Parts: sequence; C-alpha cells; structure tokens
Amino acid sequence: MQRQIFIVSAYIVDANGGYSVPSGYPKAFDSIHYNNDIEKTQRKADADASTMWASMCNSDSGRQLQTVTLETVNGYQIYKKCLGALAEVEPNS
Repeated sequence: MQRQIFIVSAYIVDANGGYSVPSGYPKAFDSIHYNNDIEKTQRKADADASTMWASMCNSDSGRQLQTVTLETVNGYQIYKKCLGALAEVEPNS
C-alpha cells in the first residue's frame, strides 16, 4: 500500500509589514483519509491551494507579499504561487 501526504502552506506580509499565516494553515492531506488514493488526495490538496490563492488574489488590502505552496511531506514542491517580494537575502561571505 502506497501512501503520500501533501502539505498546503500559506503566508502573508500585510501592508504594514506584519507577517501572518492564515488560520488553519499549513494543512495536511494524507492519502490514508482518501482510501489510499494518492491522485485523489493530490487533487484535494491542489483544490485547497487554488482556493487559498484565489482568496488572496481577491484581497485589495495592499499586501506586500502573499504565497501559497503545495508540496509533499518530504519537501518536493508541486505548486507555488507568490505575489510581491521582500528584500533579497545576501549570503554571508
């Protein structure tokens, strides 16, 4: 029996620079709860990520940054949507 867990994460930096994570996130979608159907589980996680992204895009609150990601529990990134940017991180020499 194969198993996969998908994680949907969401992050916001508001107009004033405040960082927040929407209530209920990150969310885990475990194929155990979908009769071990990995494809169905991924569709459910993708639908949730898409719904969160749509909600973010419909906000007119002047956010500096908003990001939604979908990845497997081992870190393989399937989906990433990001609008806005913060300062680039400079590596230490």
